[in-house]
Order: sequence, then structure tokens, then C-alpha cells
Amino acid sequence: MHRNEAKEGALVQNHVHIGLTKNDMIQQGFVAMANVDARIAGSNTTAHSILMTLLSLIAAPTAFKALQKEIDEASASVHESLSWHEIRQLPYLQAVIKESLRMWPPVSGLGFKLVPPGGEHINGYFVPGGTEIGQAFLAVGRSRQIWGADADVFRPERWLCASQTNLTKMNKAVDTHFGGGKFSCLGKPIAMMELHKTVYEVMSHNNIYTNSRLF
Repeated sequence: MHRNEAKEGALVQNHVHIGLTKNDMIQQGFVAMANVDARIAGSNTTAHSILMTLLSLIAAPTAFKALQKEIDEASASVHESLSWHEIRQLPYLQAVIKESLRMWPPVSGLGFKLVPPGGEHINGYFVPGGTEIGQAFLAVGRSRQIWGADADVFRPERWLCASQTNLTKMNKAVDTHFGGGKFSCLGKPIAMMELHKTVYEVMSHNNIYTNSRLF
């Protein structure tokens, strides 16, 4: 059976019929998974974050006005678009992006990982090796233990008035959206640059009207 003669039926059986070895099929599987990961992690998550950031701002007039003021003042001091280095000096924009990621994580799955064979102590509890542990990103982003009673409110100011101790805890909570250790997202620097630059450019070149009844 030639490769172009695969018949309708079980996918694995067709692979066998056209002469693919086990290693060939494993390799194809990895390529397919990498392709899906690239599309999801490389574009969909960034698009989702940009959309939810803008929607959150439109629904929060006070935050929108504060960010618009910061962007207008920054834009007035230059004759061309701000660089990534310059945009990182805008504190309210930084707070807006972090607050949006907190409330609307781009990944909704639990991101299961296996505990190492020897087990691990986590927050005072011993977890046996081989245990699968998953994190609910949305739950972490809305936890009142971390964010306070207004955890369901889009309030960028929380990032600007937090103590250094709380700010460290808050940053760690949001950073978990990008994984950690050897599982850290390699595209995080690019994603953060895209988020900040896109929101900045959209708000500096367009007239946007707010609607506090959006959500």
C-alpha cells in the first residue's frame, strides 16, 4: 500500500499499512503536538490577553482614564512610537497588564506536573512522588487570600500601592501562568512585549469609549 492510498479507518492502522514504523509514528506525533502548541501558545494566548485587557479597560472608566493620561503624556514627549524599554517605564500600563493577566489567565487548564520520585513538601504538606499536581490558574487569580476582598474587581492600583512583601507574592502568583523552572514559557518575554506595545499603540492612536456596564 502506497502512502497516497491510505483508506478511511483507524489512524494508527493506516500508518501501519503505508509502512510507517513505530518511531515514525512517534515522530509524527511530536510534530503534531508541537504544531498545536505553537498555535495555541504562540498566538491564541496573546490575542486573548490583548482582547481581555482592552475589554477590562473599557468596562473600568477610572482605570481607562488613568492609563490614557499616562500614555498621552508619554506620547507627547517623543516624535515616534515608544521603544519597549521606554514602555516598561510606564507604571500604570505595567499594572494594567498584570491585573488583566491576573483576572483573565490566557491558559485555563490545570497544567498537571508529576512530583519527583522522592516526594516533596509543599506548604507544610508532604506530597508522595509520582503524584499529579495541577493548578487552577483562574482560581489563583481570584483568590481572596492573595488579592483581598475585591479579587473579582479590575483594579490596577493594587499593584501600585502594595507593600514590597505583598508585591512579591502577587508577582509570583501571576507568573505561574507562564509556568516555572524547566517548564517556564520560553515565549514569555515576547508575549509581554506584544501585550504592552499593542495596548499602548491602540490607546495612543484611537478614540475608545468606555462602558462600565460591559461586564
